[in-house]
Amino acid sequence: MLAFAAPGGAAMAQTSGGLVQLSQAVTNFKANPEQLLSQFPNAGVELTSRARDFALNDPTALDPLIALLAKASKDQKTAIAAGLAQAARIVVRSNQSYATRIQQAIADTKDLDTVMAFAAASGDTGTAATGAGGAGSAGASGGQTSAIGANGANGGALEAINGNSVNTGIFSFTSSVSSSGTGTGTTLITTVTP
Repeated sequence: MLAFAAPGGAAMAQTSGGLVQLSQAVTNFKANPEQLLSQFPNAGVELTSRARDFALNDPTALDPLIALLAKASKDQKTAIAAGLAQAARIVVRSNQSYATRIQQAIADTKDLDTVMAFAAASGDTGTAATGAGGAGSAGASGGQTSAIGANGANGGALEAINGNSVNTGIFSFTSSVSSSGTGTGTTLITTVTP
């Protein structure tokens, strides 16, 4: 039996009564979103659970949860973002468009604390690496999947490894994300050195 956190700390079982109670809690939240921050001023796992459960029970609760981030403390942002990351991970196979919508909503906040907390909770290095830019990668991915031709448009003949080669040093890749602190922009700095 799956249990959800209820107002006042009581557990709501996944029964018709429990779901009604959760639906009522979501309705109450949407009527006054800021009460969630005052109810959990120190954030914690209860706030994370509440954000997850609200987002899972009613997709229309996502926008008020995202809007609430602007008024939340850093710990509250972390808890809400973690709850939304859990919700996205739960629905990704059954409702990929909603999971993507959650991720995009987090990225659109352009709030570094929120984006990093979401990425950490979801294991999504793409969101964190792009500094709230959505999908992306901090490093190279993929590569050529077809055979390389020996002649023609793909270049000249293949050269043997030991013939006229140029030694190159070991490559390193570093990346960092920074924010101006005003919420207006995030910079991604990437360096590749031989």
